[in-house]
Amino acid sequence: PFTSWAEWMFVVMLVLAIGTVGLSRAIEQSRLGWGLAAIRDNERAAEAVGVPTLRLKLVATTLSGALMGVAGAPLPYFSGYLHPDAAFGLSYA
Repeated sequence: PFTSWAEWMFVVMLVLAIGTVGLSRAIEQSRLGWGLAAIRDNERAAEAVGVPTLRLKLVATTLSGALMGVAGAPLPYFSGYLHPDAAFGLSYA
């Protein structure tokens, strides 16, 4: 179905992007999203009404790191060559 490797990688990255947007939308409309919105607006007030701010911050940090890992995973397959200076250098970051 795919004519080239780059086409297949494009589809993989597109599916990952759509999945990430869907996950973000689901989080935004969930209890987790409401808690994060409360923390964003006023952390002290959110904590005063019973929002577990530390737990929600840890979940948000973990999800963010996991999504960045998923986003960066196809990079070596797409580029074909990965060197630490090329991937983690200041010019690329």
